[in-house]
Amino acid sequence: MVSRSKYDKTKVINYPSYNRYIVVIAQLLTSLGRRGDYYTLNVGQGRKGSTVYDGPKCPPISIEEYLNRWARYSYCSPETFVLAVMYIDRLSQMASVLITSLNVHRLLLTSLVIAAKVRDDVYFSNRYYASIGGIPAAEMNRLEISWLTDTDWDLYVTRQDYDTYVNQFEKHRSTLDGPLAGTLPAISNDNSGDIARKASPSETQSEEEAEGDSAVNSHSSDIGEPAQAIQ
Repeated sequence: MVSRSKYDKTKVINYPSYNRYIVVIAQLLTSLGRRGDYYTLNVGQGRKGSTVYDGPKCPPISIEEYLNRWARYSYCSPETFVLAVMYIDRLSQMASVLITSLNVHRLLLTSLVIAAKVRDDVYFSNRYYASIGGIPAAEMNRLEISWLTDTDWDLYVTRQDYDTYVNQFEKHRSTLDGPLAGTLPAISNDNSGDIARKASPSETQSEEEAEGDSAVNSHSSDIGEPAQAIQ
């Protein structure tokens, strides 16, 4: 298991992709995962939907540690973290996927990968992202394809919606030790000032291409130790 001391805040803020809302996002997703676990155990099987995102057991690494690892090795833009949460919200609504401790890491990893590809001009291969996340490259490909299919390739994000999430995160930064509501802000229909656009299948890698690609820049050789496997 990854030691918390390894991700000391004095070091995390110097990571290439550090985002000031990492702790808030971690608490939010952890809260949602626990709520999903409770619902599944005490109410029923939860909302029906794709189960491709579920792992066989709860990973030993916390969501905050997982996000910090992404911040250290992904070299993505800080905006990617906010987009990732928005995409998780979108998948939950469109595909009725219930967030639980069995799928929250894979949901987070997949949403970060997709957000990086949508937002950033330069990004890595799925093989590299899989090594950060601690899963096989083939599974990374399957998760991405399932996500895009479940959400009908809807990756468009308006400036207004993005700012809504940022404002919610900012509001919670002063109460990081307190409980979060466990709900995500509502999405508007305003399409002005887009942050991310809707993708098309022709703009993404095929499974075979992603499986064989190397990282698109020199950072791929500087990943350090492998992630704790989450399967």
